[in-house]
Amino acid sequence: APTIGAAPDDAVVTCGADFTCGTVTWSPSDDPFLGNKQYTAEVTLTANSGHTFDAGMTATINGGVATVNVSTDGSTATLLYQFAATGVATVNSITIQSQPTGLTYTDGSRLNLSGLVVTLAYNDGTTKDVSIADFGANGLTTDPANGSILRSAQNGVAVAVIYNNNPAIQAATSPLMIGARAGGANLAIPTLNPAALMLLALSIMAVASGIGRRRR
Repeated sequence: APTIGAAPDDAVVTCGADFTCGTVTWSPSDDPFLGNKQYTAEVTLTANSGHTFDAGMTATINGGVATVNVSTDGSTATLLYQFAATGVATVNSITIQSQPTGLTYTDGSRLNLSGLVVTLAYNDGTTKDVSIADFGANGLTTDPANGSILRSAQNGVAVAVIYNNNPAIQAATSPLMIGARAGGANLAIPTLNPAALMLLALSIMAVASGIGRRRR
């Protein structure tokens, strides 16, 4: 039976004693067999001298009942059998087809993966090119995520493209170059807890309340 990624076999393993079997032809003629596809095997039998095929004969291929077409003189019989569809093709690997248009950033800017294209390779030998706009529909994610804010600490980090959240199936872009913002160092904004903010407000009020008082 057809198997994803396998080459079609044109040989008949078992043939009768009173006739000969031709080679098997497959339709469609994919080589190797593709995923999620039905294939029909066809083979012609030729009767030996002194024998003919009956118009009402039956035959099987791999245990399945075949369609039989017997020639007018009974000298040949053509068998056809359609196998069940092969399984759904799965992704084996990812490669980067086109790098993102921009790989150079400054701290605080957002990652823009426009231009990124990857190639998915399937277990039936086929491939598919996918652009960044179609990543979600094809089970692809990136780390860092497209549109995320970049920091200078990420300088030299590549963007990972991952299939179906499987770390075994991923590819990486060229490294990102992230520099400091122009005009000085990158400043971190401190986070104050509510108690600290209250103390700060009380201090300001205390200072303000002392303004304008006369000394005695």
